[in-house]
Amino acid sequence: MPRQYPDEDVDLDAWDVQGDRPEDLFETPGEYWTPEAIERLLKAKGQARIQHDLAAKTLTNLSGQFPGILEIEGSSPVALDIGCGLGFASDMLVNAGYTAIGIDILVYMTLLSSSRAPVKYNASRGRYHRVVASATCMPFRAVMIDLAISTSALQWLGKTDQEVAFAASIARVITTGGAIAFQYYPRSSQDLIQLGATIKQAGFEGGVLVENVKNPRKRKNYLLARKA
Repeated sequence: MPRQYPDEDVDLDAWDVQGDRPEDLFETPGEYWTPEAIERLLKAKGQARIQHDLAAKTLTNLSGQFPGILEIEGSSPVALDIGCGLGFASDMLVNAGYTAIGIDILVYMTLLSSSRAPVKYNASRGRYHRVVASATCMPFRAVMIDLAISTSALQWLGKTDQEVAFAASIARVITTGGAIAFQYYPRSSQDLIQLGATIKQAGFEGGVLVENVKNPRKRKNYLLARKA
């Protein structure tokens, strides 16, 4: 069963990631995600399914935390895919009824996503828009996003000041009552709790959820919250 931790004042099972991750070896995502690496990702069999499944599980966990939160009201709900990469999670958001905005700091990643048929189709209908920018300073007007999702990206934030800037940026653009659902790979349990506490201080209510907490290979970490 998943382990839920509603705030930072919990007796969390202590764990640290063993070995070096890309985020530990490279200072920026661009140093790791070279054009060659991005092209390999595009050609990798099963990547679309893996990313779709991660996004679907992240939203399922959000619904479990806040029943009814994904029930779409109004004619044009907007969802933000943070660290959108090649747009796999954004495909799912559009299919769920949202207009999706993908934000990524990697120019070539965003450009190469245009070669994917779902991206072309959804963009041609005005249902998917891509923006090259940092998640710590999002170039969107205030309170325009109903839902923000991120999979396998936020571990690149790294430093505390970046987490604080990110929390302030997401709090500015999310509507009151809007939700965030993040799946990512923190270095340790304390890093997980720290980002949760920072998000809470920015005006969100919710917490972190850890699946397979005792199994490092299968462990998944989620931050699930709603803007108060």
